[in-house]
Amino acid sequence: MAGLGVAVATELAPIRANAWTADQIAFQHWLALPPPSREPRSQKELARQLERDASTLSDWKKLPGWGDAVYAVAAERLRGELVPVLGAQIAEAKKGSLPHAQWLFQLAGLWEPKAALTGGDGGPLRIVVERVDDRRSAG
Repeated sequence: MAGLGVAVATELAPIRANAWTADQIAFQHWLALPPPSREPRSQKELARQLERDASTLSDWKKLPGWGDAVYAVAAERLRGELVPVLGAQIAEAKKGSLPHAQWLFQLAGLWEPKAALTGGDGGPLRIVVERVDDRRSAG
């Protein structure tokens, strides 16, 4: 019978990922925040606010698709922060900051650095330091 439960859970995984409850969505949004920004401060307190047992929230984190859902919320929040970040980069470039201007031109696909330190295979450059002792033993 345990095998049947696994089969059913596997079949429902794609459906469940798009059918979160309001409480689960609230928890996902809470998890997507940086810990210092979370209110309430603890998962236990959030469970209390949602009128759920704290272990229920821990169980939700094990559901198929849960991590992807939390990541999607965090990524959406990040997209919302891009406009002010780009504005700050542009302001610094306009003040004459070459690194900011280069980053913006590179982001726009209008400039690439001409030189890059890479190894023979195109990967990272490796520097090997060897100590050589050619002195022969006096004997």
